[in-house]
Amino acid sequence: MFTGVEITEKVKEKVNSGSLPRIVCFDYFDTLVTRKVYPEATKKLAARNLAVICGESCRWQTLYELRAGIEKKLCKESVAAGFDAEFTINDLGEELFSILQHTGWLPDWMDEKTFFTCFISTEIAVEKNVQESCYVLTELLKFLHKKQYEIYIVSDFYFSREQFRLLLEYHGISKCIHGIFTSADNRLSKGGTGRLYEEIISRLSCNAEEILMIGDNRRADYDMAVNRGLQAMHLDRGEQYEKYSTLQMKETESSLENDTLSSVFMEILEEQEVSCFGEMGLTLWYFIRQLFIRLNNDSVHDVFFCSKEGEFLRKLFIQFQLLCFGREIIRSHYLLVSRKATFICSLDSLEKEDFSRLFAHYRDISFKEFLLSLNFSVKTAKKICELLELPYNTRIQDLEKSFEFQSFVSSDIFRDFYEIHRVEQKKHFLSYLESFGKEAISPSFTMVDVGWKGSIQNNIRRCLPEDIVVNGYYIGLLSPTEVTETNRKHGVLFSDVPVHSPFIHVFNNNRSLFEMLLGATHGSADGYFDEKVFADEKDHRKSLAFSHSGKNDQTVVSVLDLPEERKLFKEKIEPLQGAYLQMNRELTKAFSLSLKNSPDLQWFAERHARMVFFPEKREVIFFSMLYHLENFGLFEFTDFQVTGDISFSRKVKNLRLLLKDPAMVLETGVWQPVILRRLGLEFLQPLDGRKRFKRIFS
Repeated sequence: MFTGVEITEKVKEKVNSGSLPRIVCFDYFDTLVTRKVYPEATKKLAARNLAVICGESCRWQTLYELRAGIEKKLCKESVAAGFDAEFTINDLGEELFSILQHTGWLPDWMDEKTFFTCFISTEIAVEKNVQESCYVLTELLKFLHKKQYEIYIVSDFYFSREQFRLLLEYHGISKCIHGIFTSADNRLSKGGTGRLYEEIISRLSCNAEEILMIGDNRRADYDMAVNRGLQAMHLDRGEQYEKYSTLQMKETESSLENDTLSSVFMEILEEQEVSCFGEMGLTLWYFIRQLFIRLNNDSVHDVFFCSKEGEFLRKLFIQFQLLCFGREIIRSHYLLVSRKATFICSLDSLEKEDFSRLFAHYRDISFKEFLLSLNFSVKTAKKICELLELPYNTRIQDLEKSFEFQSFVSSDIFRDFYEIHRVEQKKHFLSYLESFGKEAISPSFTMVDVGWKGSIQNNIRRCLPEDIVVNGYYIGLLSPTEVTETNRKHGVLFSDVPVHSPFIHVFNNNRSLFEMLLGATHGSADGYFDEKVFADEKDHRKSLAFSHSGKNDQTVVSVLDLPEERKLFKEKIEPLQGAYLQMNRELTKAFSLSLKNSPDLQWFAERHARMVFFPEKREVIFFSMLYHLENFGLFEFTDFQVTGDISFSRKVKNLRLLLKDPAMVLETGVWQPVILRRLGLEFLQPLDGRKRFKRIFS
């Protein structure tokens, strides 16, 4: 028995002396890689993830028990057929599907092909997550490859060689391997009967002594190999076996039903050292996980993440799925939309349209702001005002009811411009949607956005045929509008309808922070055009173009690209998003490596509340340096700078509001002193209230 270092030294000595056999076979598990969990736990983790995909209609423990029973059955059948007690993951998947379908534990949308794909990808994803490459032995393997020795993997495992190669590619050693022999492919084992070695000798057309076998299992990798005439070296993995035993003992002793990953998640938060608002990484992970569960349980197969905030959310969503399941169980798309770009598409003819959805939020605006909200270019907006001899820049009090506006909307000049523009924009927007494929938007259209009222969803609902149900999933909802049976809205983190969700005031207080930290690599969607038309519009819109092949034409989606926004994103937002993406990865990997539960909403709200009620000085400074472009109704930059100290009268007024609605304080989940500080009434706090963040959750 030798350590990895000793085996390396002895093999290299044989290479130098010319006495090493030309064929070297490596065992895989606990030789080239070790696991971060005890071996049987990988099957439990795979069962846990599969249960999530299946909508958690049955407990993962049940799936694991079913699997164990099927494995025994398949092994008996293999022996009865004259082979060893081995099985393939493919046969296991087919048997498991048959049982789950018979018991009704599968969602209606999941057919055999879909189940099998999800089952296999989840198994492979779990194996990748739990495996760690053994540096010493993999370096030896690479050394032998460079010396032009033939290298093979020999493993008693239920993966086929094609599935096994995905693991080798993951560890970067696939190109070094000449071939793979698994017990699954041959129904013969190296450890059970040793007959797999006979198959290898026959396949390679060599003598047994021309092969060196290296592995950790005394019986399978040494005794059986030597008995078949191979040379062999036994790797000492005693410490690793003890580690597995300890991990299994800890699982047995802990109560998995009640135990959570809260301490592990806090360690990850502290290790990441995010420059500002680190807890936002926790909140986004919780949102993404809950979003997947909600979408999966609602049988959603395609989901559109709306720009701009959806760009980063989609990255997190894809990463979460790939790490947990090895593939996108729910296909995601990125949709370039904005209130401005979709508003004109949603409008009706002038005989039916009163623009109330615009005037409800923006009353005192200019003709310029009105026309730009209808997505006319600056050039066209100026031209219309010149032809009608109307002031372009002057804001008019209550524009909707003014004499000038009534004259304006009844003019033939505006009518002609409006109808052509409205029809064209809607046509190209629908063509843009169709470029994603009809199956993605019919019979239902599902979108994800940051929130809060869902006005973009309302615009999309008005554009689509009436029989298509539009579902919107949001970080949060606040007085959502136009909710109907065909225009449904769901707040994942929080919602104020039909009643306030738990901890709504914690998350609701950070709406602006959510919007700013979820910035995109590009500006706001600015319109939908035919390629030729866009060539004329481009100079006046200062836009970038994204082309999409529609049903009948090539649709161009323009986005407004402003230097101020690019500078803000590159310098402030992108570094934070990089940290959040890495934190999402670490949190997901930690979750995928444990059978413990995720912390609940209360725990995440508790962490999030720190940013709301006790922001650090550097965070306040960071936030005050941010700015936002309003590109609908009012077209101007706004910032978040503090304009002065809170006056005494303002503090008294805030106190009255607090006393009037004490329930709000309780729902935040923090002590009243914390709320007093938030309201600018810190002079009323006891001294110890200033020292650290207090909680009432526990």
